[in-house]
Amino acid sequence: FFFFNDTATTEIYTEQIVGSVRCVQETDIVLRAGCTEMIGKTWQEQVTVTQLVGLLEEVDGYLYIGCTEDNYIEILKKNIKDKALKKLKGVSQFLAEKEWLMGYFTIADAYLFFVEDFILTVDEDALNDFPNLIEHRKRFHNIQEVKDYHKSDRFVSTKFSTII
Repeated sequence: FFFFNDTATTEIYTEQIVGSVRCVQETDIVLRAGCTEMIGKTWQEQVTVTQLVGLLEEVDGYLYIGCTEDNYIEILKKNIKDKALKKLKGVSQFLAEKEWLMGYFTIADAYLFFVEDFILTVDEDALNDFPNLIEHRKRFHNIQEVKDYHKSDRFVSTKFSTII
């Protein structure tokens, strides 16, 4: 993803990650970077990864709303509680006790991280019923390349990028 050694790929992904990202764009970037296992090792796993990313895109859609309302954060919290967490329950069950969604790291894990991270930015207690998602987020955040990227001058935080 955003921590590839290929600078061009990194810049392309960083630019596209602001807002909602389509699975096709992510897959294209992963393939151009030569990391095909990140979309699944077999065609069956690739279908599963694509379905997970699609589901996470749906959850992501609940988190990006117009910010013209005075109660923007309250609206986000309601969307998280009423919509996002219902979808994440299935993702949590699929993850179960595995380290990563497919048993190894894929683009679905990165997308899940962004969703987890955004939700916890809005409501730090929102994922309390999903301890495995909290642990997933910690594992992702502790990947050395992620740590290095967050410390670099290339890092652009997308949290609340829609707030004017």
